[in-house]
Amino acid sequence: MKPARTAGLFDARRQVEYLERNHLLFLGSGLTDPDLSLAASLALFGAYRLQYPAALNGPQFLAGSFLKQPFRVEAGSLLVPTAPGLGVEVDEGKVRNAAHA
Repeated sequence: MKPARTAGLFDARRQVEYLERNHLLFLGSGLTDPDLSLAASLALFGAYRLQYPAALNGPQFLAGSFLKQPFRVEAGSLLVPTAPGLGVEVDEGKVRNAAHA
């Protein structure tokens, strides 16, 4: 399940609920997703209690971040952000600097 590739969280949520209703396996992935897409994946997977490891290695392969606080990793797992919305805050200064680079 890749929210960015399924037209966003609304459709991704509908797909997960369909899988749950029909007792089908729910797996997740977010290979090389940038910050906000990864935050959306974490929100979805956390909300539906993903039971199996997801391939979420964007921070490992992508240089830089537009977040004020980077994602936290504990025991080899990305933690689901708990702040409002997607749980992350964009550093607008970093975005402006990248736009002018």
